[in-house]
Amino acid sequence: MTTKRVSDFIVAFQYQTEQPAFRGRLIVDLCRRLKLKAPRIVEVGVFTGALSAYLLRELPTCTLLMVDLWQAYATASDDEISTVNDREMLEVMDHACKSVAFAADRVIVRRASSIDAAVGVLDGSCDIVFLDADHHYEAVVADIAAWWPKVKPNGVLCGHDWGYPATSVGVERAVREFVDRMSGLKIQWSLDYTWIIQKRTATPGEIAEPAKETAEERRYRGNAWGLPIYDPERATQKEASTRKATP
Repeated sequence: MTTKRVSDFIVAFQYQTEQPAFRGRLIVDLCRRLKLKAPRIVEVGVFTGALSAYLLRELPTCTLLMVDLWQAYATASDDEISTVNDREMLEVMDHACKSVAFAADRVIVRRASSIDAAVGVLDGSCDIVFLDADHHYEAVVADIAAWWPKVKPNGVLCGHDWGYPATSVGVERAVREFVDRMSGLKIQWSLDYTWIIQKRTATPGEIAEPAKETAEERRYRGNAWGLPIYDPERATQKEASTRKATP
């Protein structure tokens, strides 16, 4: 049973998806501008899954890797999500998994840290990576270092909380420092406190086509990363039995 506090978070994040400036609209627009036929997207920092479900509905040919630890914050933060405890996080994860069950053949859910999840992803395999996890400076630096190599030529690394009062300081510093170190990159800004960096390492205007699926990838029902696809229903049942077994 979902507690009222978790329900309030779910309602609030769902409300965001209905707003004209919702960040999901930016990602959909990027896919169209880049003329991606079958976009491979990574979302790091999923929480309720509101953005995940939105992308899977709006982009019916996309494959989405969802990455989140779904555990209570280890360090203090002004972010309201930092008040959610471990038990409530399990409820949030359960909701997120159920919200994307309609697209189970196109989604992978990794309950892991951003860095651990990145290890299992091929370099140059992702069209768009969206970072919205730990907003502390050190964490954002590590996330950028882990996921930038995964982005395809002309692909995009982007994220949330640029200019957002409670969490922007670490995000802005980490992103600016990264761009300053890299030749030829620039930061762009868009809807809903988002920042965007395009990986301009291919011929200008060239759009890298998705790599052809291997036999092993086909075995994973179109999985672009060679990882087992998450079964939301089975995982939810497993979490429920684990909770019952815990004294």
